Amino acid sequence: MSKQEKVILVIVFFVAVFGIYEVFLSSPSKTSSVDNGAELKGLNNLIAEVIQGVARENLSESETYIITKAEAEWSSDPFLEIIKPEKRPKAPKWADSSTQKASFTYTGYVELGDTKIAIINGREYKTGEELELGGCFIERIEASKVVVRGTGKKETIIVPIVEEVL
Repeated sequence: MSKQEKVILVIVFFVAVFGIYEVFLSSPSKTSSVDNGAELKGLNNLIAEVIQGVARENLSESETYIITKAEAEWSSDPFLEIIKPEKRPKAPKWADSSTQKASFTYTGYVELGDTKIAIINGREYKTGEELELGGCFIERIEASKVVVRGTGKKETIIVPIVEEVL
């Protein structure tokens, strides 16, 4: 064992002994000697003085309005934003092939072992999964294109990959 290793072991030993002493043998720290009743009384006096000071002030109409609105019961949380989901159609309209190709954008391809993942309209899909629009399923995924089939339809759509150079 080198000299450096011995020094490290001695330091670790002293730290461990000090830790055991602090946790088990030393007396617990003393609590505050301030009387809670006296502290509470002081806070209540401060609150009463502030309320009296505000009552003596001549508040403007806008300040009075703000204070009354702040004191009133709030009907909802002003910091909570409720986002309602968009209503999506159950099945896409299979009008003509030009409309169909425009509704799908194939922008990415990932192959991990036997699993192929296509990124269509910003979402990830595997073979057999239903598209977000509903009524369309991924039939086949290739690096250059995706084949999409509609439920109950014999028509398929071949969506080529869109590669944008930035």
